[in-house]
Amino acid sequence: MRRGARGGRQRRREPRGALRQVEPDLRHADRRRRQGTDGPRRQAQQEPRVRKLGLAGGVLSVLLVAGAFPLAAAARPRLERDLDVSTSDGVWSGSRKAADWQFFKDNSDARSQWTHARTGARLTVFAHPQSLLDDQERFHRDSTLEMEKREFKTLVDDGKIPAPFRGFRYVGEKKTKSGEQIAVLAYFLYDQDGHDVHEVTVAVPREDTEAGDALVQDFLHHARFIDAVAPQR
Repeated sequence: MRRGARGGRQRRREPRGALRQVEPDLRHADRRRRQGTDGPRRQAQQEPRVRKLGLAGGVLSVLLVAGAFPLAAAARPRLERDLDVSTSDGVWSGSRKAADWQFFKDNSDARSQWTHARTGARLTVFAHPQSLLDDQERFHRDSTLEMEKREFKTLVDDGKIPAPFRGFRYVGEKKTKSGEQIAVLAYFLYDQDGHDVHEVTVAVPREDTEAGDALVQDFLHHARFIDAVAPQR
């Protein structure tokens, strides 16, 4: 499943089963919104999956807030910029007010949280200020090691980031105490001007990994850097 720069797409394998139910092809979003008569029925069909998406996000917050993730700069410099998203159809809505967030309210690196209108999935944006002496590639290595220490199995660790951003993508899986498999998808973006690292993360049931990846990529296709806006805490 791949996307080219800003709108270009390559053919990808269709997701199976529940993935179609959660995230039908994003290319047909406008048409689906116009077909209002099917809205209540589709919403009812999606509710169980939406609850599972929310559950996965809650598990992720419990697993990660115990310590700084990934490793931040030892002396925290001032953050230069933040990520922001705007869409003409309102499919993404976000808040920089911690009281509105479902997860990570007390995480000092969290900057904003965004909800996808059609699935209810929540993406959290973090920022990790770096000094001029810090090495972004070392940050990459350290963050992957940190996830492995937290007993995540690495599924993907590559540099496939939608243009114009640069950075790396991490996908890992872990079994919860209740026996469910969840996947965490984290896209780390290097701010070349500010030198900082920005992170967009979502957690989904393991079987919905491909749909979760499509959501993050759609989010990034609408994202841009803005001057830093401190979240309300």
